[in-house]
Amino acid sequence: MAINKAWTAASFGLDTMIWNQVVAQPATAPLANHPRVMPVGGGVPIVVGGRVVGGIGISGGAAQQDHDMAVAALEAAGLEVSK
Repeated sequence: MAINKAWTAASFGLDTMIWNQVVAQPATAPLANHPRVMPVGGGVPIVVGGRVVGGIGISGGAAQQDHDMAVAALEAAGLEVSK
């Protein structure tokens, strides 16, 4: 799950917490059927100089806990985090 959270965040440049809201909309709900899209909190894009260069995925807790840990890891590494 963590790998797919990181893939989702990196591929679309959006936190997976936001993806959860995206796939809740009827017009975009089919996107949740993509085999790698993981619309569960814990995936955060890695941004350097305003560009998405990767993603981090955390799994094992509740969605909000995973998200908070991913943000904390990026902040500890001195990387940009969109809020």
